[in-house]
Amino acid sequence: ITDPEAELGLYKVPVKLSYRDTNGDNFSSTNYIGILVASTPEVYASLDESEITKAGTSGKVSVKFVNKGISDIKFLDVKLEQSDDYDLLSADEVYIGNIDSDDYETVDFKLFVKPTDKRFIDLPLTYSYRDANNKLFEEKQVLKLRLYSEEELKKYGFVKEKSFSGLLIVAVVLIAGYFVWRRFRKRK
Repeated sequence: ITDPEAELGLYKVPVKLSYRDTNGDNFSSTNYIGILVASTPEVYASLDESEITKAGTSGKVSVKFVNKGISDIKFLDVKLEQSDDYDLLSADEVYIGNIDSDDYETVDFKLFVKPTDKRFIDLPLTYSYRDANNKLFEEKQVLKLRLYSEEELKKYGFVKEKSFSGLLIVAVVLIAGYFVWRRFRKRK
């Protein structure tokens, strides 16, 4: 059983072997064996935030990479694959680097979502990283970007409904100004 506080890595452990042969002579030998203390990284991506709320618009999409495992990861490289649903307006590949255990990093992509009737579009990601023992991992994950209709945007408060109160105030001020001007002109 490994000590929970042990750092991940390769440890050299001395093994001393003492024995006696059939003639009664004593022998002793010391060798080293390697013990690998390792843990499989637990990394996942999630959609952190998006400026894009409907089709036919562009904006920034932030993807969060979380390392919820007990080992640190290093050399994290992320690629957003091409899709017929959007045009990529930023670099398709971003190097993040290291993420400590129980930590996260975010990466931003700028997209133009093409006009569509779909409620969700797929954001296919490929990312690779190495664990503390330099073992390479490559994962593919598809995130879903939610697109809203005009009615949903109003319902959820993304878009304010057009208000005539501003126009009404301007009209009242203009009418009042006209009457004040007319009254002032009659006095002269």
